[in-house]
Amino acid sequence: MEISSSKKRAHIAMTQCVGLTLGACLAPLIAWATRDWVTYLLLTTLPCAIFFLTPKMFIESPRWLSAKGRNKESAKVICYIGRVNGKPMQEHLVEDNLNMFTEKREKTYGVASLASSWRLARNTALIIICWWCRAGDLPGTTALIIICCGSTIGPSHIGTLCPSQVVSSWRLARNTALIIICWSISSLTVFTLMLNVVNMSGNPFLNYVWQSASELPGYFVGRWISDRFGRRWPPAISFAIATAGFLLMAATTRDPSLQWVTFITLAVTKMCITVPYYVVFLQAMETYPTSVRQTGTSLGSLASSGIGMLGPYIVYLGSSVDTRYPYIILGLLTTLAAISATFLPETLNQKLPENLTDAQNFGKDQKFWSLTPVPSSASIAKQSYALVPKDGDTGRHDG
Repeated sequence: MEISSSKKRAHIAMTQCVGLTLGACLAPLIAWATRDWVTYLLLTTLPCAIFFLTPKMFIESPRWLSAKGRNKESAKVICYIGRVNGKPMQEHLVEDNLNMFTEKREKTYGVASLASSWRLARNTALIIICWWCRAGDLPGTTALIIICCGSTIGPSHIGTLCPSQVVSSWRLARNTALIIICWSISSLTVFTLMLNVVNMSGNPFLNYVWQSASELPGYFVGRWISDRFGRRWPPAISFAIATAGFLLMAATTRDPSLQWVTFITLAVTKMCITVPYYVVFLQAMETYPTSVRQTGTSLGSLASSGIGMLGPYIVYLGSSVDTRYPYIILGLLTTLAAISATFLPETLNQKLPENLTDAQNFGKDQKFWSLTPVPSSASIAKQSYALVPKDGDTGRHDG
């Protein structure tokens, strides 16, 4: 996110989501083959150890280094990026510019900063609501550790860290609230649909695989429409279509002769839910500046994981009371998410927040009924800043 160009941001987010889905497709096949939970856990957990050997393969975010006051290291990374892009720079000049940028300091307060303004609090709540249906992607304990440890501050600010950053103003708190709403509902819906395979006929392992595989086209569709129509309306429309799908499944699930309709509708609905999960994930990264990006996304993941614990109870209602109940409940939740998503700020072709102050005002001048996002005047004016004189200038890696 922080070392890629704005044009590649959606592609990188899509690649990450596709990897998650491929793993979800493989997991039930491993469980089916092993039929033993100990063997299954070993086969799915031990391969993660390889990533302990790969940290040096990835460069550190220069924005994060600068935010921590490590401008010398940040300058080295920026010069490395310049060499890779065929635009060499002088390290001492880059460091001098970074030192100048970090002269102004701003204190930040962790999670409270996400509610430091009405708009930011609203956006965060909406994103988490839209993410509720995809619970479990990041373990709640991991997210809690990230939040409690705090995150870095903005690229041009150094200050005290505290989780309260995400609610440090009304606008920031509103954005945070909206992100939480959208994120949580999206996660809860997908999680519940996965668990609900026990109420469906056929092989439960293969049912899980088919449901997971239906996410793949959703990511590609999500990337295309989010780059074409923006980050705000595609999730809202996808949630609305998913609502219609849930209502249709509620009407057909008790009729054995219409089971094929239920299966097809389930696949389409799952794909529709995948679109907002991907787009809201991308939108969350773009809504927050470096100072609260880790805090905001971790809070959203933590909230969606917590709400995801309701999934088994929703499935239990379908098993013990009425098979229609899970679809009715999920339909009501996706309706809420569709409404919430429309109030999130547009991030495509916009000048993204650089610090907490920018985040507190982000989206303030956007019109509600705008469809195709028009580049903001700030983003049109210039998408990059000069770190060195003209003869050694290089493009900025947006983040």
